[in-house]
Amino acid sequence: MGQLDFDWLALDHKKYKIEGHMNPGPEALEYWTSIKKLSKFKSLMEIGFNAGHSSAFILENFSDVRVHSYDIGWHEYTKINADKVKERYGHRFDYTEIDSKKINHKSLDFKYDIMYIDGDHTFEGAYSDMQLFTKSTAKWAVIDDIQIKDVLKAMKHPSNKKYFREVWRGSYIANKGNMVKGALVQKW
Repeated sequence: MGQLDFDWLALDHKKYKIEGHMNPGPEALEYWTSIKKLSKFKSLMEIGFNAGHSSAFILENFSDVRVHSYDIGWHEYTKINADKVKERYGHRFDYTEIDSKKINHKSLDFKYDIMYIDGDHTFEGAYSDMQLFTKSTAKWAVIDDIQIKDVLKAMKHPSNKKYFREVWRGSYIANKGNMVKGALVQKW
Protein backbone atom coordinates (compact mmCIF):
# COMPACT_ATOMS: atom_id res chain seq x y z
CA MET A 1 0.00 0.00 0.00
CA GLY A 2 1.20 3.52 -0.60
CA GLN A 3 3.71 4.61 -3.19
CA LEU A 4 2.45 3.68 -6.63
CA ASP A 5 4.52 3.65 -9.77
CA PHE A 6 2.51 5.46 -12.45
CA ASP A 7 4.92 4.54 -15.25
CA TRP A 8 2.29 2.28 -16.83
CA LEU A 9 0.15 5.43 -17.26
CA ALA A 10 3.11 7.26 -18.79
CA LEU A 11 2.41 9.27 -21.89
CA ASP A 12 4.60 11.07 -24.33
CA HIS A 13 4.95 14.43 -22.55
CA LYS A 14 6.27 15.97 -25.76
CA LYS A 15 3.03 15.04 -27.49
CA TYR A 16 0.62 15.65 -24.58
CA LYS A 17 0.49 18.42 -22.01
CA ILE A 18 -0.75 16.50 -18.98
CA GLU A 19 -2.82 18.39 -16.41
CA GLY A 20 -1.94 18.22 -12.73
CA HIS A 21 -2.59 15.02 -10.83
CA MET A 22 -2.10 13.37 -7.47
CA ASN A 23 1.48 12.51 -6.56
CA PRO A 24 1.23 8.87 -5.39
CA GLY A 25 3.17 9.36 -2.17
CA PRO A 26 2.49 9.05 1.56
CA GLU A 27 0.36 12.23 1.74
CA ALA A 28 -2.05 10.83 -0.86
CA LEU A 29 -2.22 7.52 0.99
CA GLU A 30 -2.94 9.25 4.30
CA TYR A 31 -5.56 11.43 2.57
CA TRP A 32 -7.45 8.50 1.03
CA THR A 33 -7.01 6.21 4.05
CA SER A 34 -8.67 8.87 6.22
CA ILE A 35 -11.54 9.19 3.75
CA LYS A 36 -11.94 5.39 3.59
CA LYS A 37 -11.91 5.07 7.38
CA LEU A 38 -14.57 7.76 7.84
CA SER A 39 -16.89 6.80 4.98
CA LYS A 40 -16.17 3.07 4.57
CA PHE A 41 -16.81 3.46 0.84
CA LYS A 42 -16.69 0.43 -1.45
CA SER A 43 -17.89 2.09 -4.65
CA LEU A 44 -16.81 5.48 -5.93
CA MET A 45 -18.11 7.70 -8.71
CA GLU A 46 -15.35 9.99 -9.97
CA ILE A 47 -16.02 13.17 -11.91
CA GLY A 48 -12.81 14.12 -13.67
CA PHE A 49 -10.73 11.09 -14.73
CA ASN A 50 -8.18 13.17 -16.71
CA ALA A 51 -5.19 10.78 -17.07
CA GLY A 52 -6.39 8.30 -14.44
CA HIS A 53 -3.93 8.83 -11.62
CA SER A 54 -6.54 9.14 -8.85
CA SER A 55 -8.50 6.13 -10.09
CA ALA A 56 -5.36 4.01 -10.33
CA PHE A 57 -4.21 5.11 -6.88
CA ILE A 58 -7.55 4.25 -5.25
CA LEU A 59 -7.90 0.91 -7.06
CA GLU A 60 -4.33 -0.09 -6.25
CA ASN A 61 -4.54 0.78 -2.56
CA PHE A 62 -8.08 -0.41 -1.78
CA SER A 63 -8.75 -3.84 -3.27
CA ASP A 64 -12.37 -3.82 -2.05
CA VAL A 65 -13.30 -0.69 -4.03
CA ARG A 66 -14.91 -0.27 -7.45
CA VAL A 67 -14.56 3.00 -9.39
CA HIS A 68 -16.70 4.45 -12.16
CA SER A 69 -15.09 7.52 -13.71
CA TYR A 70 -16.82 10.17 -15.78
CA ASP A 71 -14.84 12.66 -17.86
CA ILE A 72 -15.63 15.16 -20.59
CA GLY A 73 -12.88 13.59 -22.69
CA TRP A 74 -11.19 16.76 -23.94
CA HIS A 75 -7.76 15.17 -23.92
CA GLU A 76 -6.74 12.41 -26.31
CA TYR A 77 -4.84 10.69 -23.50
CA THR A 78 -7.95 10.35 -21.32
CA LYS A 79 -9.49 7.47 -23.29
CA ILE A 80 -6.07 5.87 -23.82
CA ASN A 81 -5.46 5.78 -20.07
CA ALA A 82 -9.05 4.76 -19.24
CA ASP A 83 -8.43 1.68 -21.39
CA LYS A 84 -5.18 1.01 -19.52
CA VAL A 85 -6.92 1.28 -16.13
CA LYS A 86 -9.72 -1.01 -17.33
CA GLU A 87 -7.18 -3.56 -18.56
CA ARG A 88 -5.34 -3.51 -15.24
CA TYR A 89 -8.33 -3.54 -12.86
CA GLY A 90 -11.03 -5.25 -14.95
CA HIS A 91 -14.53 -5.32 -13.49
CA ARG A 92 -13.50 -2.95 -10.68
CA PHE A 93 -13.28 -0.02 -13.11
CA ASP A 94 -15.61 1.57 -15.63
CA TYR A 95 -15.35 4.75 -17.67
CA THR A 96 -17.98 6.95 -19.29
CA GLU A 97 -17.16 9.90 -21.52
CA ILE A 98 -19.67 12.66 -20.79
CA ASP A 99 -19.79 16.24 -19.58
CA SER A 100 -20.83 15.94 -15.94
CA LYS A 101 -23.30 18.79 -16.45
CA LYS A 102 -25.22 16.42 -18.72
CA ILE A 103 -25.43 13.53 -16.26
CA ASN A 104 -28.97 12.92 -15.08
CA HIS A 105 -28.83 11.45 -11.58
CA LYS A 106 -31.73 9.15 -12.49
CA SER A 107 -29.79 7.68 -15.41
CA LEU A 108 -26.81 6.53 -13.35
CA ASP A 109 -26.70 2.76 -13.49
CA PHE A 110 -23.79 2.60 -11.04
CA LYS A 111 -24.70 2.44 -7.38
CA TYR A 112 -21.98 4.11 -5.35
CA ASP A 113 -21.22 5.09 -1.78
CA ILE A 114 -19.16 8.18 -2.48
CA MET A 115 -18.66 10.75 -5.21
CA TYR A 116 -15.23 12.20 -5.94
CA ILE A 117 -15.67 15.67 -7.43
CA ASP A 118 -12.56 16.70 -9.34
CA GLY A 119 -13.87 17.98 -12.68
CA ASP A 120 -14.61 21.51 -13.81
CA HIS A 121 -13.03 23.92 -11.31
CA THR A 122 -15.11 26.95 -12.25
CA PHE A 123 -17.84 27.99 -9.82
CA GLU A 124 -20.54 26.89 -12.28
CA GLY A 125 -18.90 23.53 -12.96
CA ALA A 126 -18.14 22.70 -9.33
CA TYR A 127 -21.61 23.83 -8.23
CA SER A 128 -23.24 21.66 -10.91
CA ASP A 129 -21.24 18.61 -9.78
CA MET A 130 -22.20 19.25 -6.15
CA GLN A 131 -25.85 19.53 -7.16
CA LEU A 132 -25.52 16.15 -8.86
CA PHE A 133 -24.22 14.79 -5.56
CA THR A 134 -27.17 16.24 -3.61
CA LYS A 135 -29.58 14.43 -5.98
CA SER A 136 -27.62 11.18 -6.06
CA THR A 137 -27.84 8.11 -3.85
CA ALA A 138 -24.32 8.70 -2.51
CA LYS A 139 -24.07 9.55 1.17
CA TRP A 140 -20.56 11.02 0.91
CA ALA A 141 -18.55 13.21 -1.45
CA VAL A 142 -14.92 14.25 -1.65
CA ILE A 143 -14.65 17.76 -3.03
CA ASP A 144 -11.16 18.16 -4.41
CA ASP A 145 -9.26 21.41 -4.98
CA ILE A 146 -11.00 23.52 -2.35
CA GLN A 147 -7.89 25.72 -2.35
CA ILE A 148 -9.38 27.09 -5.59
CA LYS A 149 -11.62 30.02 -4.68
CA ASP A 150 -14.50 29.07 -7.01
CA VAL A 151 -14.60 25.44 -5.83
CA LEU A 152 -14.68 26.50 -2.18
CA LYS A 153 -17.35 29.12 -2.96
CA ALA A 154 -19.50 26.43 -4.62
CA MET A 155 -19.04 24.09 -1.64
CA LYS A 156 -20.08 26.81 0.82
CA HIS A 157 -23.03 28.00 -1.29
CA PRO A 158 -26.17 28.22 0.90
CA SER A 159 -28.11 25.83 -1.33
CA ASN A 160 -25.43 23.16 -0.80
CA LYS A 161 -25.13 23.75 2.94
CA LYS A 162 -28.72 22.64 3.44
CA TYR A 163 -27.91 19.22 1.88
CA PHE A 164 -24.48 18.36 3.23
CA ARG A 165 -21.93 19.22 5.89
CA GLU A 166 -18.17 19.12 5.90
CA VAL A 167 -16.80 16.42 8.21
CA TRP A 168 -13.07 16.35 7.36
CA ARG A 169 -10.35 18.23 5.47
CA GLY A 170 -7.07 16.94 4.19
CA SER A 171 -4.35 17.65 1.67
CA TYR A 172 -1.86 15.94 -0.60
CA ILE A 173 0.92 16.98 -2.95
CA ALA A 174 0.22 17.12 -6.69
CA ASN A 175 2.71 16.09 -9.35
CA LYS A 176 3.78 19.70 -9.86
CA GLY A 177 4.61 20.13 -6.17
CA ASN A 178 1.60 22.22 -5.17
CA MET A 179 -0.55 21.38 -2.16
CA VAL A 180 -4.10 20.28 -3.00
CA LYS A 181 -6.80 20.52 -0.35
CA GLY A 182 -9.98 18.48 -0.26
CA ALA A 183 -13.01 18.08 1.95
CA LEU A 184 -15.11 15.07 2.80
CA VAL A 185 -18.77 16.04 3.04
CA GLN A 186 -21.72 14.00 4.24
CA LYS A 187 -25.39 14.41 3.43
CA TRP A 188 -27.53 15.49 6.34
